Amino acid sequence: HALKEGLPAPADCALYEVDRDALFSYHALSERFLQRVMALYTAAHYKNTPNDLQLLSDAPAHRLFVLLGPVRDGSAAGDLPDVLVVVQVALEGAIAADAVRAALAKGERGAGDLVPWTLAQQFCDTNFARLSGARVVRVATHPDAQRVGYGSRALKLLVQYLEGELDERDADEDDDDDDDDGEEDEDDDSDDDPAVGELARMKALRKEELKPRAKLPPLLAPVGAKAPPRLHWVAASFGLTEGLFEFWAREGLRPTYVRQTRNEVTGEHTAIMLREVARADGVVAGWSDAFVSDFRKRAANLLGAPCFHGFPLALSLGLLGARDRESTLHHRVFAAASASDETGAANDGELAAHFTAHDLARLDLYARQMVDHHLVADLLPALGLLCFRGRIAVKLSLLQAAIVLGLALQRKDVGEVAKELDLPAAQALALYNKAVRKFAAAIKKVREAHVRDVELGLTDDRERRDRARNASLVPAESLAAAQAASTKAAPVSGTAETYGPGTGRMKPGSSLLEALEAATTGFAIDDATAERLGAAAADAPASGSLVQVPASSKRRAEDDDEGAAASPP
Repeated sequence: HALKEGLPAPADCALYEVDRDALFSYHALSERFLQRVMALYTAAHYKNTPNDLQLLSDAPAHRLFVLLGPVRDGSAAGDLPDVLVVVQVALEGAIAADAVRAALAKGERGAGDLVPWTLAQQFCDTNFARLSGARVVRVATHPDAQRVGYGSRALKLLVQYLEGELDERDADEDDDDDDDDGEEDEDDDSDDDPAVGELARMKALRKEELKPRAKLPPLLAPVGAKAPPRLHWVAASFGLTEGLFEFWAREGLRPTYVRQTRNEVTGEHTAIMLREVARADGVVAGWSDAFVSDFRKRAANLLGAPCFHGFPLALSLGLLGARDRESTLHHRVFAAASASDETGAANDGELAAHFTAHDLARLDLYARQMVDHHLVADLLPALGLLCFRGRIAVKLSLLQAAIVLGLALQRKDVGEVAKELDLPAAQALALYNKAVRKFAAAIKKVREAHVRDVELGLTDDRERRDRARNASLVPAESLAAAQAASTKAAPVSGTAETYGPGTGRMKPGSSLLEALEAATTGFAIDDATAERLGAAAADAPASGSLVQVPASSKRRAEDDDEGAAASPP
């Protein structure tokens, strides 16, 4: 169907939940709305079967949401709004840990609950299946409204609804709901045997006639009109492409699984992306970081394998967390704010496990452009893994990171990488050499720190010198306050103040030599020596030659006599 109202601004659109009882009530208005929904399904996806309609109508865990534009003034009562986006969601999880453990021990998995079973099997963690979540089964956008932002708007509102940010219920409505629930509980308690009541309902279903109902619930209700289900995660499973990955990543979903074999029908790798629901009950914020980090570690090792070798560079960077501002890779490689942060960087022992002294010598030669890049080709995988795991304190541009990833992890040829990035091969090699130069400098810094601190043991001596120097320094404010207090304080009558060598006290306006005498016990310079030193210092050349004082007292007396007899120049 064509859009009658045009394309409203995505920010003006609202998300509504479709009541499936009203949708499949055989009402004329509901039938027309169902036809529009299925038309979007057919236009948005190549693979549609009658089972999709049956799943939508009968599956108890599925929910249907639609994105609609603002209601126009003067609309007739029977007019249907334009359906811009349809979102189908399946509630999954909350599986008993014993059932998951027993099934995985036999190498089996239960039907349905795609995300819990897959991740529990991949990470060997039965606790994940105990969490509940929502898997986005399908997002279908009207063909005339694609790539405008309606799909992102629908997902954003859906996540906000599941996180409880769109609660528009009034307190009076909540009280009415509680009263209704209480009345239903009383009716349920009036039944003597629940089994009898269930049997009666089943018999009524067998005799039910399919006909339009007299009283129907509202077909559409704003998502904030009812309480959201209590969930821990939101996920999506789809055929991995660069465009779809960017779409889900913009909504805060992070990759946790990519199938190593291609789908037989689509030829794509099935991927699962997941995000936490904020303020979820029973879990600690950040619980999904361990799953995401483990996946990225696996993906980095598999990018050079035949299964992932052909991934585009942009997609590979996204899988490793280049666009995730919370990831270690983004913090270490791309974030300018952490340029001097070495937290989490590899130490000398870890580097020594990957590189020998000869390897570092070759790396240094290539960094100085003295050898060809083929001489260090065997070092690229280890360098790439350390870099994209955030174990080397370097900062790379996005283009340098793409080149390093393509050559080091995906084992692509220089020509392939240059063609994919639309660069000349010489420029790609120049950028790669700059990146290797940063690697060599970072490794050299770690090695020098290890030799200085561990092998030579100079750290303790340096720290002792720094502590002694800092202890001898007196802040300028404290010194000024002490001098002011000493000048204001009057001497006690009958008490003579003591000045001189070793007393630590000096008269106001004292010279540097007098300060040295006061600060050091047994240090004294007579007036003749002080005058001679002052004259020698005045005649010293600009280069700053050192004036030495003879240690022998006899020689000192002779020098004093010669200095007194000689006339000043």
